[in-house]
Parts: sequence; C-alpha cells; structure tokens
Amino acid sequence: MNQSKLFYSTIAICFLLFFAVSGFVIQGMQQIALWISVPGAALCTIIAVPQRKFSVYLKLQVILYLWIAFTALFAIRPDLASSQMKRIIGCFLLILTFCQLGKDFRLIKILYLIYIVYYLGMVYYAQSNILSNSFDYTEDRLGDDLLNANTVAYFTFFTTFIVYIMADMVKNDFIKSILRLLFVLSPIWSFFIAIFTASRQVVIIQAPLILILFYIRYFYSRSFFSKLLFLIVGGVLAFLLVSKGLSVYEGSMLSQRNEFNISDDVRTDMIRRAIEAGSDHPFFGVGPGCFGIYSYNAYTFSHNNYAELFANSGLIAMVLCIIMYACFISSQWRRYKKTKDRLFLIFFFFGIMYAIDNMFYVFYTSPWLMAFFFLVATHSDTYYNKVYNVGSLLPQTTICDR
Repeated sequence: MNQSKLFYSTIAICFLLFFAVSGFVIQGMQQIALWISVPGAALCTIIAVPQRKFSVYLKLQVILYLWIAFTALFAIRPDLASSQMKRIIGCFLLILTFCQLGKDFRLIKILYLIYIVYYLGMVYYAQSNILSNSFDYTEDRLGDDLLNANTVAYFTFFTTFIVYIMADMVKNDFIKSILRLLFVLSPIWSFFIAIFTASRQVVIIQAPLILILFYIRYFYSRSFFSKLLFLIVGGVLAFLLVSKGLSVYEGSMLSQRNEFNISDDVRTDMIRRAIEAGSDHPFFGVGPGCFGIYSYNAYTFSHNNYAELFANSGLIAMVLCIIMYACFISSQWRRYKKTKDRLFLIFFFFGIMYAIDNMFYVFYTSPWLMAFFFLVATHSDTYYNKVYNVGSLLPQTTICDR
C-alpha cells in the first residue's frame, strides 16, 4: 500500500471510528456522524481503493436499492419514501466503505475492531444510562429511545463471532488467549444479555452459534471418543449452568415473554399484515417506509426483513435479498468442500444464522447491521483470493465466487 492509499485508508478508518463512538459515547452526534463521517469514509475509501470490481453480493445489493428507489415512485406516502431513501443512501455508503477497505487483508482486523468499539460504546451507554437508573430485569428491558434492546442482541451475535474469528487472526499469543477466554465465557455473558434485554433472539441465534463454533474449534477433527466426551462434558456443564441460571430466569421479563403464545405476539400480527400489504401490492409494494402507515396508520415496521421488503417494495425486492443470502451461503459451502478450510465452514454457518436473524428485525435500512454482512463476505472473498485462488490449482469458480 503506497503512502497516498495508506493516508486515505487511515482517514476512512478514523471516520468510521468516529461514527462508532458517536453512536452511544458522544451523544447527540448520531445524525451529524451519519451524514458527515459515512460520506467522508466512503469518499476516502474510493480514493484509497479505486477498484471497480464489486462482489456479486454488492451488485445484488445495489440492484435491490435501485429497485427500492424505483418503487418509491409509487409510494402511498412520498415523504416517508424519501426519508427512507436518505437512510438507504447512508446504508449503502457504509456498506461500500467496508467492502472496499476489506479488500486489503491487513485492514480486516481493524474493521472488526470498529464493531467491537461500537459494542463497547453500547455497553457503556447501557451501564451509565439504563442499568444505573433502578433497572429491574423482572419488569424492564434494557433499552430506551436511543438504545433498542434487540439491537444489543444483534451486536452480541456479531461480537461473539468477531471474538471467535479474531482469535485465529491475531499473532500475539497474549491477545489470542484473551480472545479465546472471552469466547469460552460467551455463554455466560450471552445469558445475562438475554436476561437484561428480554430478547428471545439471543436464545434462538446465540445458543446454536456458540455450540457450532465450540464444536468447530475444539472437536471438529477429534476422534469419536473425544466427540462423545464433548457431549458428556457439555451436557453436564449445561445442566449446571441452567440450574444456576433458573433462579435468575424465573420471574424475569424474558421468562414472561416466553410464556406468550406466538399467535398473541404483536410481531406475528405485524408480519401477517406485512404479507397482506405485499399481497395487495405484489409488484411495487406500498412504498419504502410506508408499511406502518398502510397497515396500522402509524409509524412502525414489521420487525422482519423479508416481510418488510415484500410490503414496501414488492416481491422482487424480497427475492433479491433472499438470492443474495443464498448465494453467500452456497459459496461458503462450495469453498469449504474445495479447500477443507474450516474458516469457510464458519462463514457458512454465519450466513445461515444471519439469514435467520433477518426474520426478527429489518436489516436492509440499518447501516451497521447490513454492513457487517458485507464485512464478513468481503473477508471471505479476500481470504479466498489471497490463499487459494492461485493459477489453476482449484476448479473454476462460479458466479457466486466472483
């Protein structure tokens, strides 16, 4: 990397760090950071990494956003559609920044660390502004107007993945040990995140993710006896942890939410109405950001990425999103089968979990949530091209590998 590229890449990373810190540590700066830091980071990135060759995932996302912009012409509320398009522009610029910077393998660790900074800022804000104000986990959820309880859950998923994968990327033995210890302890802090946020998503996504990653790291290549021992020891530890945690869980807001019948959950009704709205307007939807007004006469959203796309921008938007995730997942599996590299197996399971996670929140308009998918996808592509794409040693790649 020459001095000019290094300079602009450094400035772009500084913009991203400011955007991350401004989320919860420097309060009142979120909008300023979004409209100054993100465009600034994108501009510096384009100068530093001028390659015009985009991954298939970014191409699909561009097509998706262009289609959403087209459907805005048919929106029932042009003002809401315009507002959401502004947010989508910010989302795309952040995605582009992570994609382009991630092409330099040396920067990937720094990009993951930016997410750690954002998560730590979130924890700092929660500790200073929510947990310190007579917070009662039996009646409250860890959230307010600035920090959504579900957002904490999504970033707990991201952070667990980062802690795991960074342990294999860093060379310093001390840092590697700290990261691996944090991952080993992840079931404990994930449990408390679940209790404080009353988020069932932590249970649905986090528990399977941790089990899969534990198995891949410690037992994937072991003998049958070792795997059996893993099951026994894991079962005993799970029993002990569950027995210790039951007293905390019982009476918590999480246990109360789990007692609800799924048909009585307000999100179930939202998803149903989003599907109805999309069915009423299957080609162009009701317009970006217009689902709530159309179905509830209120400013709300469906809490489901696929249903929201279907309701707001029609069937084509939803299908494009599904194709993008399916393409990523299938690519990781093919790469794993070719190389037997467990990193692609990890990416494969990440893709599945991320796609499932999209069923609990609207990701495509959230810059940080969407950019993380593209950071992981770019990591996979950069690693694959750097380590394995040498001459004709491997079979020709498919469109999803380009």
